[in-house]
Amino acid sequence: MRTDPEELERLRRMMADLHPAGPPRARIVQRAPGGMGVSAGCLGVLDASFNPMTLAHHGMVEKARRTCGLNEVLLMLSRSNVDKKVFGADLGQRLAMLLAYAEGRSDISVAGCSHARFIDKAEALRALYVHGTRFYFIVGYDTLQRLFDPGYYADMQEDLHPLFETSRIVAANRGCHGLEQMRTLMERPECRPFTDRVDFIHLAERYTRISSTRVRQRRRRGEPIRDLVLGEVAEAIEAMGLYLH
Repeated sequence: MRTDPEELERLRRMMADLHPAGPPRARIVQRAPGGMGVSAGCLGVLDASFNPMTLAHHGMVEKARRTCGLNEVLLMLSRSNVDKKVFGADLGQRLAMLLAYAEGRSDISVAGCSHARFIDKAEALRALYVHGTRFYFIVGYDTLQRLFDPGYYADMQEDLHPLFETSRIVAANRGCHGLEQMRTLMERPECRPFTDRVDFIHLAERYTRISSTRVRQRRRRGEPIRDLVLGEVAEAIEAMGLYLH
């Protein structure tokens, strides 16, 4: 089982081996049996903290798959995160939840990554997928803001150009931030050179207000969470006794 102590320890060791002090590296934990294989195609990449994976993440995957014609979707967990420290579920437990979600979904892969910035993630992924693969990074509004925040770069224009040579961004509305706000963001002078590399998807309102924070709060209060996460993720959370304190 994915939540067995030995399996969790293996996943923890794998993430610990992806050290952010070295060059960007990614490691496939589970390859989609019905994915691209050795062929080039369109790979959707949803990289998040997954603490835990929610129905909102699932909604983003499904909408991006339909809108962009994705051949495979990779759920990627980064060891280092630009703005967040590890709390709640550890990295091995988060991978276990992603593997529970991927079980039975033939086009879903799961991976760990050493680095947090998209330019580094893309470099790491190019070593794992064949030349010609197009990466579609699936993000929410808050992540879209961070991607185009000059404060994260020595030279944002120069740093982002290599990313967009092989990648597109697929941005989804979140909370009160809809398509209009995302388009306004991309009209900023520093964003305009990349506008044609960003696609927008619209999620139903029921998804936009779901968050991992709400799941953790519900668990601490002893309230049900199955309207916020898929059944297989809820079962993994319960099996590992997560978010009770």
